[in-house]
Amino acid sequence: MSQEFNIPNVPYYNQLSSRYQPYTLCFPTSMAMCISYILNLLGKTKKDIGCGDSMQLEEYIYQLTEDPDTKAYIKKEVSVLGSWVLQYSPRVMFFVEEHIGNRILNQLGYKAIFSSNLTYDGICDWIETHQLPVVIAGNFSSVSKVGGHMNCCHGFSKTTMKEFIVNDPFASCLNGYKDASPTSTAGHDVHYSYRFYLIDNAGHMNAILFSKV
Repeated sequence: MSQEFNIPNVPYYNQLSSRYQPYTLCFPTSMAMCISYILNLLGKTKKDIGCGDSMQLEEYIYQLTEDPDTKAYIKKEVSVLGSWVLQYSPRVMFFVEEHIGNRILNQLGYKAIFSSNLTYDGICDWIETHQLPVVIAGNFSSVSKVGGHMNCCHGFSKTTMKEFIVNDPFASCLNGYKDASPTSTAGHDVHYSYRFYLIDNAGHMNAILFSKV
């Protein structure tokens, strides 16, 4: 029996190769890896969702966070979420990226779901059941200078180690991101402890999940 579950052929994208905000583009880049995987499943390309040939998918997603549709969404949600949504806090970005994920994916029969009360076992079950990667939030300040950061998670250990298998768009935190560069693939298929992703003592985590509509 395999000691891990890992979705094959999830693409790896490096956030530092982007022309737009490369050092803060971990969320759109992680989203891009998940969305690209779904596009590949459907036999479609980034052009089918409006992304031009000369633009990387993560750059397209970043542009969507700044366009009039997203601004209107944020303004509409003020009454539900409070005026803090206008501040673009880290939590707000989950809702914004969920909105953008659905703008892109609903037309293809998929949806994005933000959840803030996931557990390690819950995320593992979701990935294996739906056979789709997820975007998961971590904090790597214990091993590097990188605090809040997003990864594309596409697998997990089936041992007692409790490790996720992720594509880290910056590089690998396991050596303090010393390999971070626009051409690095050091963050591809790395095994990270679930502890990097905990947000409370109850074992909860933040993630954007994907499924068929």
